Amino acid sequence: MDRKAGGSAGCGIKVRTTVSAGSSSPELAITCWDDVKGAGDLVWIFTHGTGLHLLADGYTAATGKDCGCDGRQRALNARFPLK
Repeated sequence: MDRKAGGSAGCGIKVRTTVSAGSSSPELAITCWDDVKGAGDLVWIFTHGTGLHLLADGYTAATGKDCGCDGRQRALNARFPLK
């Protein structure tokens, strides 16, 4: 399963999760580290790689309110940049 975060005009942050036969834990591969700007992007990678983002999607679907994930991601990137 592939998921991609909005990034610069480059490759973006792309997360690929796969579960190998005989294994219950997914393998997480980051295909482009160039667009990881900060801690917010690392949280995005973690939540999408583990499926935790589905909780936020469920909250949005149930309440009709935005979960605020994008704003938190931007704030964490600004506060804790990697570059």
